[in-house]
Amino acid sequence: DEKDLFQLFRSRNLELIREQPFSFWLCPTFACNLRCTYCFEGESKSESGVMTTKMIRAAFTAMHALNTAKKKPTLNIYGGEPLMASTLGAVSVILEHAGREYTVNIITNGTQIPCAIPMLKHHRDAIHRVQVTIDGVEDVHDAVRRYSPDVGSFDQVVAGVDALLEAGLKTQIRTNLDRNGFEHFPEFVAFTKNKGWLDNSLASFYFTMTNDRHCAGLTDCLDEVETAAAIINIRENMPD
Repeated sequence: DEKDLFQLFRSRNLELIREQPFSFWLCPTFACNLRCTYCFEGESKSESGVMTTKMIRAAFTAMHALNTAKKKPTLNIYGGEPLMASTLGAVSVILEHAGREYTVNIITNGTQIPCAIPMLKHHRDAIHRVQVTIDGVEDVHDAVRRYSPDVGSFDQVVAGVDALLEAGLKTQIRTNLDRNGFEHFPEFVAFTKNKGWLDNSLASFYFTMTNDRHCAGLTDCLDEVETAAAIINIRENMPD
């Protein structure tokens, strides 16, 4: 009957979940050098310390105990901004502990990458991918991802992506599209092509819409109907 079918579905779903690799998140600091308009972390980004070696060891002990899956677990390092000068030591310790036992992704705003390159190259065998956010062409990006209302981060982030690719590190470029970003999306695609990123085997791209479910109060966010329409529009007009 319906109840038995539900229990069967629930049981199978739990089995599938257990078969998936565990995904852990480590935040070495909540401090950040940017003040992005849609940031969900609030004032914590300006008042935060950095994980100590003792904390990191305890975290890996806990992750090892929790990881009951047979597959290699994923470890995501984020923040705050994990690649600031004040945090590089902690990230290096995390990567040393992770070794090849975890699939490690680093999520960064991209502004501090040139200074972090020596450390990243030293641990390249432990790093699966570095994700950097660029929210569109310069004017679009700088309107939302900025140091202050008058100072954007576009040039520094582009230089960071170039540095990662030059160092031979897999790089995922994430783009959060609001109304303004969607309107200028073709320009951004052309920019990435001109930079040579689209044809670089080390580069991958991840696009998502900022909608009214997770950016309440921001006027340029798309509602769910607009999000669906925007995705359809992209698929129809930019099939490549």
